[in-house]
Amino acid sequence: TREEVEDVIKSYLGVRRILWLKQGIHESIIDGHVDGVAVFARPATVVAASTDDENDPNRAIMNANRARLETMTDARGRSIEVVDLPMPKRREVNGNRMAPCYTNFLIAQGGVVAPIFGDENDEEAIATLRSLFPEREIVGIRCEHIGVGGGEVHCITQQVPKAAYSGLARLIE
Repeated sequence: TREEVEDVIKSYLGVRRILWLKQGIHESIIDGHVDGVAVFARPATVVAASTDDENDPNRAIMNANRARLETMTDARGRSIEVVDLPMPKRREVNGNRMAPCYTNFLIAQGGVVAPIFGDENDEEAIATLRSLFPEREIVGIRCEHIGVGGGEVHCITQQVPKAAYSGLARLIE
């Protein structure tokens, strides 16, 4: 059940509340991973993928995700502020269909490593991240070929939750 899934996630990650979105990027090889459509930038602030392109099937999906987020609260009961981040245009690389996303960035000590694609929306995405993280250096990394494998910067840097690491350390000892 949804509650059982939430209990496992809460147990592994130490979180108190799970926010559910309806769908990820349309026909994406990442199969609905949330980091392709939304990510917390700070408490009660979510950066959400968006597009104004009426011909893009992602428009309705991202609008629905935004509408859900606007009705949610964080673990402390604060309303979620939603900041739009444009979506790059859908593309193929070497015959592989990919769904690039700017939300798949990595927050690191002192900086943010952000995917860029040589797309017309790269500059707007970087500017939005700079406004969200003024104390951090924002570094854009070209990710067209990373995306062929099914993700961007966040996906290829997968963090290990502290609880999982502690358990692994005990197993090794």
